[in-house]
Amino acid sequence: MKKLLLIISVFCSVVLNAQVTLTYQTHGLKPYYEHLTQGVENLSQGEAGENKIWDFSAIDCKILKKSEIFDVDELDSKRIVPYSNIIILDGENRFYFNCDEFGIEYHGLTTPKAVIHFYEPIVRMKYPFSYGDKISGQLEGEGIYYGQLHSSIEGDYYVEGDAYGTLVLPNNTIVTNVLRVKSINHIFETACQTTEIYNEKYLWYSQDYPLPIMAVTIDRVTTKDGTTTNTNGYYNEEAFQQSLEQTKLDDINFSVNVFPNPFTESVNISYNIEDKANVSVEIYSAIGVRVANLVNNKQQYGSQSIDFNAHDKSLAVGSYYVKFTIDDKVIMKKIIFIN
Repeated sequence: MKKLLLIISVFCSVVLNAQVTLTYQTHGLKPYYEHLTQGVENLSQGEAGENKIWDFSAIDCKILKKSEIFDVDELDSKRIVPYSNIIILDGENRFYFNCDEFGIEYHGLTTPKAVIHFYEPIVRMKYPFSYGDKISGQLEGEGIYYGQLHSSIEGDYYVEGDAYGTLVLPNNTIVTNVLRVKSINHIFETACQTTEIYNEKYLWYSQDYPLPIMAVTIDRVTTKDGTTTNTNGYYNEEAFQQSLEQTKLDDINFSVNVFPNPFTESVNISYNIEDKANVSVEIYSAIGVRVANLVNNKQQYGSQSIDFNAHDKSLAVGSYYVKFTIDDKVIMKKIIFIN
């Protein structure tokens, strides 16, 4: 029943149609933030590029987890990992960063068993940062395990604003206008043997909330015994709820409706505008490919109606999105094409 309700739900959200730009003021790591996340499984990071749609509505929700951000002096007066001013506390693990108006550097971590310190830190972010921006560099450090065993660490990293578009999340909510940041850390740690660590991470940000809304992490570890790969993720319910509170459907004089939904052959798309506006109506696939451009002109106030036939476009059964652009605002509705 829950799955059926999810399938037949119509998703809707409105945001200003502007590129997300990360700055220290809007997205910097600051003390006393709490990051409450819901772990998820059965997910893929999707495609890179412009105007993408990432549909995470069917992901499996798992463990609820909270991490907290502190000033380093509150938790570590000894400065175990130097040159840092922020600690993220995640259970018994502590992650050390230096965050200021120029960006974020990752300097190391401590666990009950180990201390990892990067002499050449990993640059996680340079402000301002937006779609198409890139960061790369070399890292170097050491690990100390149980206070005795030392390892050497070296490698490289890469960060890119590789995509922007729309997120579809598990609670029947669409968040448009999000920036995806891709990062890769490629690390070799050597003690009595060498371990190769490849970490690939994807983070989705809105303009209105400092912490990621969604994350997908792919970890690959190679030792002399072979390679293991794990894919994990989470989403932050508080983040996208706050994003949605920034703009409401009532903020614009526009109403839309799609019927029937799900549909077997054609769907009627109707909308009403109360003021003259530039209007476009487009159909996108679940991976963000535009499959139809139904309207693209300036329209007077009043009601409009369009019949869209999926067979005319030779579309496969599945999920699609109707994207309405009204001047500088966007409304999206999910439609389901079934047999």
